[in-house]
Formats: sequence, structure tokens, C-alpha cells
Amino acid sequence: MRRYSRHDPLLGLVRRIGWGRNTLRRPVDRVEGLLVVLAWLFSAAIALGGVAFGLTVAESDLATSAQQMSQLHATTGVMLDSSVAAPGSTVLSMPVQVRYTDQTGVTRTGRTVEAAGLAAGTSVPVWLDGQGGIAATPMTPDDAVVNGLTAGAVGAAGAEGLLLAVYLVVRWRTDHRKFAAIDLEWAQLSAR
Repeated sequence: MRRYSRHDPLLGLVRRIGWGRNTLRRPVDRVEGLLVVLAWLFSAAIALGGVAFGLTVAESDLATSAQQMSQLHATTGVMLDSSVAAPGSTVLSMPVQVRYTDQTGVTRTGRTVEAAGLAAGTSVPVWLDGQGGIAATPMTPDDAVVNGLTAGAVGAAGAEGLLLAVYLVVRWRTDHRKFAAIDLEWAQLSAR
């Protein structure tokens, strides 16, 4: 039979969360200890779930990015208009007219969205569809990874916030019961 020493970390943890022999410990104290353990376990599960969710989103977006890039063709266009925003404007991008050469060698013009502040004559990347028309810029692999990280972090943070709210409500209720029991015990002791 194993004898526990006073410095056994597992026994110390078990006693701190409310188990073990202690005549001064009330049942509500054991419930509070169990709540802490459950909150930590759920928190760890939520963190792992956030990582799994983020990886799933990133993997899906990487597949979408690869599909979009395989269907589109990149070329260089020359801006025919300046993308200068009005003074004081917070516009980050705006539609401009560009001249480009499609996959068959035909020179075309079309409208695309470019960053604000570029002068006419600036070379810009243009993505073309199968018919040589201008298509929206495809998602890059870096965008897919950022989407996955953001989705995982936001999902886990939201779930952790919900867990914290539930824990605080349950803890408030147990504290309320514990203080009511203490008040009753004090009333009984003062009546003696």
C-alpha cells in the first residue's frame, strides 16, 4: 500500500479542489472545486476545438484558393485612369479603366478595382477568366491561412466567453447558497 507524503503534488491538487478528508469543508466547497475542474476541462476542450475549427477553415479556403487560381490567368494591365480619391476620403480602393492583353494576344480594356492613390500609366496585376474578361482577384494561400487563424481564434474566444459567463453565474449561485448557509449557522450559534 502506498503512503502519501505531505509533498505529493497530485494529493495536494486533489485536496485544493475539494476532495479529501476535511471536516471543515462543506458540500458546497466540494461543488466549487468541481466547478473549477470542469471549467478548466471545458476551456481546454474549447481551445482544441478552436484549433480544429481554424485548421478546417484554412484547409477549405486553401482548396478554394487553388481552384480559383487554376481557373484564372494572371496578366499585367496598365491603368488608363488615376485612382485618386477625393481629399479627406477614406476609400482604400476604387474602380479604374485598364488596358491589358488577354491569353490570345488581343489587347482589351476593362474595369477593375485597384488601390486608391495610383496614377494613370501604373502597371497593375489583372486576373482574367477563361473568356479573357477581367475577374475578381482570387483568394491567395496567405488569405486562406489568415481566415483560418481568425475563424479559430474568434470561435474559441466566443466559446470561452460563453463558458466564463456560465461559470460566473453558477459560481454566483453557489456563493449565494454558501453565504445563506453561513448566515443560518451563525444564527444558530448566536441563539445558544
